[in-house]
Amino acid sequence: MGSSTTTYDFEPAAAPVHLDVGSNGVIDFDFGTIQGAVNAANNGDSVLVDAGTYPEVVVVAKSITLKGAQAGVAGWARGGASESIVGTTDGAFQLLADGVVIDGFTIEGVVGASGISSLGAGIWTSGDHSGYMMVNNIIQGNTIGVYLNSQGGSPTTVSGNLFRDNNELGAASGDAIYSDLGAVDVAIDGNRFTGHASAAMVFAGGFSPPEGLQSGLTISNNEIADDAGSVVLFNAAHVFILGNSWSHSGGSSVFLGGGVDGVTIVGNDFFAGDFRAVRVYAGAFGEPGVVSNVAVHENNIVGNTVAGIGVVSGSYVGTLQADCNWWGSASGPAAPTNLGGLGDAIVDPDSVVNFVPWLSVPAPAPCGGLGGGPVHLDIGSNGVIDVSFGTIQPAVTVGHTGDTIYVDPGTYVEQVTISGSTRSGLALVSTVPLEAVIRAPATMTGAKAIVRVSGSSDVEIRGFTISGPGGGSCDSIEYGVLVDGGGYAVITGNHVVDIRDTPFSGCQNGVGIGVGQAFAETSGGATISGNTIQGYQKGGIVVDGPGSSATIENNIVVGAGPTGVTAQNGIQVSRGAAGTVRDNTVSDNWYDPCGDYLTCYNAAGILVFETSGVIVRGNHLSGNQAGVNLFGASFVNLLSNVLVGSAWGVIVDSSSDVLVQANTIGSPEVRSGAVQIIG
Repeated sequence: MGSSTTTYDFEPAAAPVHLDVGSNGVIDFDFGTIQGAVNAANNGDSVLVDAGTYPEVVVVAKSITLKGAQAGVAGWARGGASESIVGTTDGAFQLLADGVVIDGFTIEGVVGASGISSLGAGIWTSGDHSGYMMVNNIIQGNTIGVYLNSQGGSPTTVSGNLFRDNNELGAASGDAIYSDLGAVDVAIDGNRFTGHASAAMVFAGGFSPPEGLQSGLTISNNEIADDAGSVVLFNAAHVFILGNSWSHSGGSSVFLGGGVDGVTIVGNDFFAGDFRAVRVYAGAFGEPGVVSNVAVHENNIVGNTVAGIGVVSGSYVGTLQADCNWWGSASGPAAPTNLGGLGDAIVDPDSVVNFVPWLSVPAPAPCGGLGGGPVHLDIGSNGVIDVSFGTIQPAVTVGHTGDTIYVDPGTYVEQVTISGSTRSGLALVSTVPLEAVIRAPATMTGAKAIVRVSGSSDVEIRGFTISGPGGGSCDSIEYGVLVDGGGYAVITGNHVVDIRDTPFSGCQNGVGIGVGQAFAETSGGATISGNTIQGYQKGGIVVDGPGSSATIENNIVVGAGPTGVTAQNGIQVSRGAAGTVRDNTVSDNWYDPCGDYLTCYNAAGILVFETSGVIVRGNHLSGNQAGVNLFGASFVNLLSNVLVGSAWGVIVDSSSDVLVQANTIGSPEVRSGAVQIIG
């Protein structure tokens, strides 16, 4: 076969479109049209477009950069300079490849109603690609400004653009940005929006069509003025709305529809909107799902006519954390639970919004009585604090897999629940060991645990003081820390204290750290190391139920000493649970009324009860009524432990296949015979 020759449609001299092969700053070819240069380009090349008018639909199916005459200059900072103007009624730019850059153009005149051939948007992006950069453009007078879709393989950026009057007839008319094929890992930063009849941006993926995934959206530092104004979200997750400014919005500035989970709204200004700063309305357009895990924090919410926050009944699940905002008055928002509030209203028929405390002056400012956001969320655990909160639970609610929450010294009276697979790998860390105190509220709810890990795996809880007591005389508090629902936690370096009723009672509640619950038919797993547990009512550490397991090592567990109130156990592995108990120091678990273990319940340093396969190695057990008590246990190894000051060193009752080897057992405090075998 003979050789073939490729001929490009280019002009060698003063044509207005230039191809820079390899993007090395040297013009290699000139063309009369943008499409001609794009056709000749290869991945990594740049197309440079002089000022002028280009009535083209430019289809870009290569990873190239296109630069207009105002490349590098924000669309809202031009000052009347000459422009590279692109657009026809059928379209302007259609992006069909990863990593396409559109920089420095004016894009106008696309009319979605002109016919079936029209793209309907100034810039049209495929949902099969990602890594787009649309920067420093003026996008005006189209049906839609940007039809924005991205599958998330690489980050997509929309920055430095001016979106203006995109209201031409056609589908989704009046939207500056519209997405319905999925948008993943997209940053919309530093743009200006004005004059739109519908919305600044709409993310409708997962609604129409249902397969569109929307996650990892960051909407930051935009200015939205004299515009319909809305950021509209359906079926979206892990969204951050940070540092934007709204003024005179014609609609609600942020609209959260069905299926939205995990939205952080921080550091924004919402001024003088015709309706609401934030509206939560699931099912308004027939979309499925409700809204959950929303945090509205450190915003200025002032002069919005209908409400600062409005939640339609039945739309939200859980607590919508809206603390530390400025509502336009030091008296706080107008709300049924804040009768003296003169600020923007909260419309909340289901009472899901928590707005206490609020700012007494405009943000940024210290948050009333809580030190100006002492709880810090490091998204992705990259060492950069992204968002701060007044209390711990709102940070946990916003957090996701791989994030770290740092808690400054102080006392936090709250229950903290880390739940669900999306929070697996979350770390909760005290910035100064033992100086951040999580204290039980007077009335405990749910599982009555101060800190609970339920259904989340690989959660870290490190360096806290976790403190009771409960507020009642019986069953007022169950756990300092509870791991259940199939969750797994690494619990290290904490001081768990006073997990008991007020006063200390004989009720069978009050466990320092619990893993699983046999009676509740729920399991958990944990590594429990380097903690100090004392002042508990029933047990220091309890691992309980089929499927539960723990490695318990290098902890200090201290009971109440001789008492007639209740029979305590320092460490318990029971009812089908598995565990390794090693190198712990356990002391002072002693129930005075029991003088004969055959006829009464006794207290034990370590109790292994109705389970098998437990290893007890290298522990130091002192001052416990029974050093180790095995009941209904099998295949248990007791190796190299030190047991001193006990009435009974080791009790083996109704158990089999037990190995007791290389232990040091001191003289009994009450009875003769350190090792006792029963049955």
